[in-house]
Amino acid sequence: MSFCPLHYMAASLTHPPLLPKHRDLVVRLCHKVPPSVLLLQMCHKFEEVRQLHAQFLVTGLLGHPLNAGRLIESYVEFSGINYAISVFETIPSPDIFAYNNIIRGLTLCKFPHEALLLFNKLLQEGRNPDSFTYTFVLKACSHLEVLSEGEQVHCHMIKAGVAMGTHITSSLIKMYTNADMIPCAERVLAELSQVKVPTFNSMLSGMYNDVKRGNWALRHLMDLAPQSGDRYKLAGLMFANAGVKENAYEIRKFMKENSLKSRRGLSYVQVQGKVHEFVAGDIIHNDVREIYRLWGGLTD
Repeated sequence: MSFCPLHYMAASLTHPPLLPKHRDLVVRLCHKVPPSVLLLQMCHKFEEVRQLHAQFLVTGLLGHPLNAGRLIESYVEFSGINYAISVFETIPSPDIFAYNNIIRGLTLCKFPHEALLLFNKLLQEGRNPDSFTYTFVLKACSHLEVLSEGEQVHCHMIKAGVAMGTHITSSLIKMYTNADMIPCAERVLAELSQVKVPTFNSMLSGMYNDVKRGNWALRHLMDLAPQSGDRYKLAGLMFANAGVKENAYEIRKFMKENSLKSRRGLSYVQVQGKVHEFVAGDIIHNDVREIYRLWGGLTD
């Protein structure tokens, strides 16, 4: 009796059986998303991704660029950068999606120099980076002690006429503020025709010990989002980090008097001078799968 390899792969996953209503949902999704990609999206454990990888090799599905790219993405989500690179190296002509995921994975795994080398290879091959490429490369530059590489990437973007969207602008600002190059971050803001809230959030979070410029960013942010309790909370953290306890107290007092609430489950954590925002139920954080995996281990 013959069977579909994808059915076998689905059976090899360690999840509980889907309820009938969920099966119907999967069937509908399969009409829009290739089954192999859908199976990768269903993986919640690193070993499950490896199982699918093995089946892709056996069935020849790995030869399809879409499957290879999505497999790389899944490995990156579980910090399996070595496995991701091994898949990437089997692709005869990687597309920009595959490049982006490897650059992102190298950055997340604290290999910024390698991420920049791959970016240079991408350019040498004559490929056109997209907004995601630049966002990930700028994040890699933020991890470097020397700013020159980041400045070169910024210059390349200007020469190439890259549109400065919210994510790219925020990454540029974080890169400059992390390097204590606040005037450069201010120039990035000055060149924008329209400034959005996430952009000022990036600048404010990068000014954890610079009260003067932090106040400047905070004033502009409050013009954009005057009722955002989250932003005041971030400002209070900035003042506390800078040792200005009185201002931090005034921020908390102002929030209470004006009934400004931060989102439920919102917290700010400072690690090595960088402020990270965590929200309960977050599903878009770069390390969301790893966070929930670790949380599951704590609650078991």
